[in-house]
Amino acid sequence: LHGLLMHIAREHQEKAPGYQAAIRGLMMQVFVLLLRFGLQEDTSSAAPGETMRAYRLIEPALRYIRDNYSQSISVEELANLCQISKHYFCRVFKTAMGNSAIEYLLAYRMMVSDILLVGTDKSVSQIAESCGFESAQYFCRCYKRHFGTSPGKRRNQ
Repeated sequence: LHGLLMHIAREHQEKAPGYQAAIRGLMMQVFVLLLRFGLQEDTSSAAPGETMRAYRLIEPALRYIRDNYSQSISVEELANLCQISKHYFCRVFKTAMGNSAIEYLLAYRMMVSDILLVGTDKSVSQIAESCGFESAQYFCRCYKRHFGTSPGKRRNQ
């Protein structure tokens, strides 16, 4: 996983022709690893077949999050993409992924921001904005809560 994340950071920094497609492909590999880990961890709460059906149902929302994480995204929007009600979407998402859609979106943003923080020389404010956070202060609070350290300390490690 670490190797994939570093490769993503290099692609982003070098910006060679086709780098966006390369990053998408690498992010998909990261996503698959995270999904497999999540499914292994969550087998006690749902039958494997139920988990896979749930995953297939929310797949459009997962793709949308991957492609639009830097934008404002609502649960209603994600439910509409999956063509199901908001309430049912929340239940199905939790079954498939082990956490809520909003928690998943925040974790995804944190993963991308960590890649950018370690692999680029962008400022914390630029990273916060490019990852969909309204302010650098809010990003720093979320980052510290998620990783247990500040973005500045992480960059200096």
